[in-house]
Amino acid sequence: MIILASMIDEPGDLVKFQTLYSLYSGAMYTTAFNILENADDAEDAVQISSLKIIKNLNRLEMEEIHDIKTKSFLLTIARNTALDIWRKRKKEPISVEEVEMDGLAPSAEKIYFDKVSVNNLAEAIGRLDGIYQDVLRLYYVHELPSKEIGKILNINHLTVNTRLKRAREKLFKMLKEEGA
Repeated sequence: MIILASMIDEPGDLVKFQTLYSLYSGAMYTTAFNILENADDAEDAVQISSLKIIKNLNRLEMEEIHDIKTKSFLLTIARNTALDIWRKRKKEPISVEEVEMDGLAPSAEKIYFDKVSVNNLAEAIGRLDGIYQDVLRLYYVHELPSKEIGKILNINHLTVNTRLKRAREKLFKMLKEEGA
């Protein structure tokens, strides 16, 4: 905050910024963190948002600082900044080293299913209950997200996630028993 405060010329604006920062930086951080799910990125979002706020301090009166509209405006800036960071991060390719460092090794189920032939897998899916067949096909064949599957099947997306988990478990057990 000291570096940000040094960018302000007017003493009145400095007091406004310090007050705004002390009141709302925590809420701005929480807003950014909920979107980015990363502490460093959330801190970056707060800093970038603070720069945007500094540029517009002359428009804000001291009496407006505690107003709910001001808080809403600042949180909107933080949210939009976090979304911008998220979009940029989403476009960046992930290197193999980053994946290995994150410890994202394939699960035992994934390794096992990679070895199972497509025919055995299709046959096993056909023997599952219809509710499990539907979610598996929509998720893996049509590559739909769970929320979209929920809309199609007229069920909650959390139910979709539960059915996917149970379907994978049943498939794994079924194929293991058959020795596939």
